[in-house]
Amino acid sequence: MEILLIVKNWESFQSYKDRRPPWVRLHKSLLDDYEFQSMSANARALLPMIWLIASEDKDPQSGCVRGSYESVTFRLRGNLKDVKAGIQEIAKAGFVTLKNQDKDKEKPLVTQNAQSGYETVTPETETETETETETEAYLCERAFQNCWGQYPRKVGNKKKARESFKNTVWKKGRRIHIFLEKMGKYIKSVDDPQYYKHGDTFFRNWEDLEIAEPIVAKPKKKTTVRHNLDLIKNIDLGGNVNDSKRVQNGDGDNIRIGTTRQFGAGNGDDLERVTN
Repeated sequence: MEILLIVKNWESFQSYKDRRPPWVRLHKSLLDDYEFQSMSANARALLPMIWLIASEDKDPQSGCVRGSYESVTFRLRGNLKDVKAGIQEIAKAGFVTLKNQDKDKEKPLVTQNAQSGYETVTPETETETETETETEAYLCERAFQNCWGQYPRKVGNKKKARESFKNTVWKKGRRIHIFLEKMGKYIKSVDDPQYYKHGDTFFRNWEDLEIAEPIVAKPKKKTTVRHNLDLIKNIDLGGNVNDSKRVQNGDGDNIRIGTTRQFGAGNGDDLERVTN
């Protein structure tokens, strides 16, 4: 069968050279993979299935999917249109490479079914030989590309930014979530995007970067005079205009309150408050 596609960095999913185990590795770093999470739900669901089909190829190191779109669609019990669109989106995101077929033929898909010929596999242990160095470098690079893609000002030396990320984030316990949290706080603290630090500068200094908390303006406290004025305005004197003298504004800031029946009209006692 002709090759439809090849899975990139296949050794990170299956590193055996002489047998085909009935599983593939699914790294949890996929949760923070920017390219993966940016794909549609259809493509994200389809990609692990592509990995499984690639694991059936007679060459355990090839990472190839052979056949046609129709054969892959049948294997996945899916819809031909959705499978085609999903595979093209996966290829665009860089997870697989589509192989060109004859011009008169449609680009095919998937591996032959080797399901009937699984070998007996012993459980994997920590001591089994793996291509750890290559796998580690691949995962680190994908994590860096994810973080670099989220930083708003991609200016500066990307190679130096990558090295800084490797030393300060990846080698110190893969602190991706801490790095992204710091990045998010920094982005929110800058009012004008033109003042964002260059990408390589932020990736180099993010640990020591001090981010000022946004200053929240406190509401102005009313003065005693203004507070009393507001209280006066809300007094319900009742009765009619002739029975009560409402607030009388004098010269300047003087305020006079006249006698009302509510305050004991008729006894000749006036209530007067003068505020300077």
